Amino acid sequence: MKHGRERGCPQCQRVMSGASYAFPFRDYGLTKRELFAALFTAAAIANPDITAPVGTIVSDSITVADRLITALNEPDEDEEDAS
Repeated sequence: MKHGRERGCPQCQRVMSGASYAFPFRDYGLTKRELFAALFTAAAIANPDITAPVGTIVSDSITVADRLITALNEPDEDEEDAS
């Protein structure tokens, strides 16, 4: 049996229904915010110098992800000068 959105496969139906977002398929997946926060969380947990509780790391990672997205959405100074 293949795995790639088959109609008869219960696992594929569960994934296509939105019950699981473990893998980014064509129509849905992780948001940029979720991806950035997960990357920041993983990096902080892997760093032996960081001893903060996991809950603090997660909430701080979400804050950093939000700040990164805000900064990325701001127009570049170079782009403003070019117009």
